Amino acid sequence: MSNMSSKSLVVFCFYTLGYKHVNIAKELEITEIASKKRIKKINADINKKLGCFDLFRNKCVTTGVMHEILSVVCEYMGVKKM
Repeated sequence: MSNMSSKSLVVFCFYTLGYKHVNIAKELEITEIASKKRIKKINADINKKLGCFDLFRNKCVTTGVMHEILSVVCEYMGVKKM
């Protein structure tokens, strides 16, 4: 994950929050295929290590990492922190 581009990171964060690729594509003004390609490798790595992406998402919630992921999306969307 450390070598992920900023574009891939934003897609990955949206996806981790539960967004579907079609909605990510609309939000970022890219194609659905581009959304899928940007996280293909990291998604494969997560599935290999944990068996499924939902387990990764659950681990993000239980360890508090989801807050950091949400911060990336908020920063991208221009949402100010309270």
